[in-house]
Amino acid sequence: MLSVVADCAPVWDPRDPAQSRANPSTWQISYNPILHLIDYITEPDGGLGLEYETVIEPVLNAWMAEADLCDERVATASGGTEPRYTSNGWYQFDNEPKDVINAILATCDGWLAEAGDGTLAVKVGVYREPTVTLTQNEIFDFSLSYGQPDEQAVN
Repeated sequence: MLSVVADCAPVWDPRDPAQSRANPSTWQISYNPILHLIDYITEPDGGLGLEYETVIEPVLNAWMAEADLCDERVATASGGTEPRYTSNGWYQFDNEPKDVINAILATCDGWLAEAGDGTLAVKVGVYREPTVTLTQNEIFDFSLSYGQPDEQAVN
């Protein structure tokens, strides 16, 4: 049985001025999960084919900030560094879209949601300082429950 490991699918990186979204021959191999997600969501051949101009372009700066967090170098136990998150996957064209998206998001502890304006919001798993401080004036009541399903965990 023969098996091959290869870099087969270049993706467009909006951060690289040498690459053009309109010209796939300028695209490069990347292991960045955010770039993979953009490609899958907007690619009509084998992806979802959603309109880039509607779902990504208006919030491109936020997506690129998340891509930068994935590329941020972190220390390894052996003393070197590596990107915080990488995506090295594949899928078949008949895979369920939610499964493909979830597999990509799993590589970066990511979260994806549709915003009220039709754009998509994405976050990767990186600690962020809280921007809001709650005081006693904002807390009316609380309770602790253990073993709740995720969809009921936040109220």
